[in-house]
Amino acid sequence: VEAMRMMLDQTLHATDLHPEHKEAGKHKLQALLAELDSLDDKVASLGITAMRKEDSGPMAVSLTKTRTDLLHAIDVLELGADYFGLTGQELSSRATKHRVSIFSLMPLQKTKLLFNAMVATATNEGKESTPEIDMLRNVVTRLQMYGYQNICQLIPDENAVVTERVFQARMEKLDIKDLGEVATLYRTISPFSFANFRRLLASPAVSKKPAFNSSSAQA
Repeated sequence: VEAMRMMLDQTLHATDLHPEHKEAGKHKLQALLAELDSLDDKVASLGITAMRKEDSGPMAVSLTKTRTDLLHAIDVLELGADYFGLTGQELSSRATKHRVSIFSLMPLQKTKLLFNAMVATATNEGKESTPEIDMLRNVVTRLQMYGYQNICQLIPDENAVVTERVFQARMEKLDIKDLGEVATLYRTISPFSFANFRRLLASPAVSKKPAFNSSSAQA
């Protein structure tokens, strides 16, 4: 199980959504999933049900976590670059250092799944938005009001995982000082990075714009 986990982590960090790498990464992940299925069968044959929630054994927990991460990673690849709002630079074959790994996008994927469900619920209830999305739209409005092109101009390293205190200090630059609102915004993504927050702010549910077109993207 540990060896498989190491292989998965290496694949998650090495694979990005560039068209030339996407399919190869997907094949690797599917091969790992097949190996995991085989391991599950072996574990089951020993009388251990790896996927049962009530089974708290270390091997069961490790298998369940690995499977969950694998499925999330495959989902990231299938959803693609437009869904996550990647910029042209992040997809350029000439800008290797700017490419975004699957691992980096997995926290955002979980957030977007949650937000899509929230939007669907709000739509079914005849509402145009949710409190959380309204808060995100307020951030976009404040950025425009104070002359920023995007949220990452507030931080030296947009890819760094930052604390809530750091995030709070950056929101103060936009005159967003309500601690409850700041906490809600910060907790939209875990672990939090401004790079993924930028992508979330650019998503259609927040920006009310059509899906991102990577061919005309700007950083």
